[in-house]
Amino acid sequence: MEFMHGQHRNHSCRGRDLVWQGFRCLSLENETLRVVLCPDKGCDILELTHKPSDTELLYQAPYGLGSPFDRHAPAAGGPFRDRFAGGWFLMLPNGPEPCAYKGADFGHHGEASQLAWSGGLTDDRPERIEAVLQVRLRRMPLWVERRISLARGSGQLMIEETIGNEGGETLDLLWGHHPCLGEPFLEPDCTINLPDGRQVPVGEAVSDFRTCDSGDGRVTVVNPRLGLEFALEWDAALFPVMGLWRAWDAGTGYPNYRGRRIIAVEPAVDFPSLSRAVERGTALRLMPGELRATRLTATIYQKAKE
Repeated sequence: MEFMHGQHRNHSCRGRDLVWQGFRCLSLENETLRVVLCPDKGCDILELTHKPSDTELLYQAPYGLGSPFDRHAPAAGGPFRDRFAGGWFLMLPNGPEPCAYKGADFGHHGEASQLAWSGGLTDDRPERIEAVLQVRLRRMPLWVERRISLARGSGQLMIEETIGNEGGETLDLLWGHHPCLGEPFLEPDCTINLPDGRQVPVGEAVSDFRTCDSGDGRVTVVNPRLGLEFALEWDAALFPVMGLWRAWDAGTGYPNYRGRRIIAVEPAVDFPSLSRAVERGTALRLMPGELRATRLTATIYQKAKE
């Protein structure tokens, strides 16, 4: 992984390359947000911290990333659940349900979140910090690029993503994003405002997954005590479905053991698997050489506390 650093500074926008638990990571930071990416593990967003209130918004698994030297047999659905560190990961080219497609087996959420990405900082100025990272999948000839940036003074994280079919035949795929929100941002009095207008409470013992129409492509999660709001916006034409996964003091046995507090809001092409979407005709189809691009924004608003 290569980095382009400007003049060293510790104010306004800045970037740092670091190693955490043996994994290469990259932090992007401004006055409002600190964002930590892990190119060695799926280009996952491991941390999304609101600095003025010292509040981490993303769920943090107690074991963190583990170690790149872990050696154990993965579960039947692939290594995803054993390597789940929390955070925000990419779903590509499959959804949460393992399946087979064109002779390849895909585990939970596909392979993009399990691969090492390359790239680094491409803009490192006080006004703006940007990282560009790429990966080529192994089980499907897809190329992926992610451009992640912060602007000075802004509470908005921007993700611009492009995928391309490098194979010689048409491909079907699922594509989506899976930000897992957790404590300390999540508290029992938080509310989730879904794109279809419904409001869902956080603080109840529940383990479930539901979907809704993406509507105008916006979901918010509000913590009234802290005065913080997480707003995620996306292209509803590309991601017409939003999944809501809740694991809150519920879910017996592996992998939750009634011990997690996670809310995930997941804009996607479809659920639950690529094979089912192909059967329904809802999978995203890419012709040989075709590219598709999109943009998502996550904005942290600070309002008056209740």
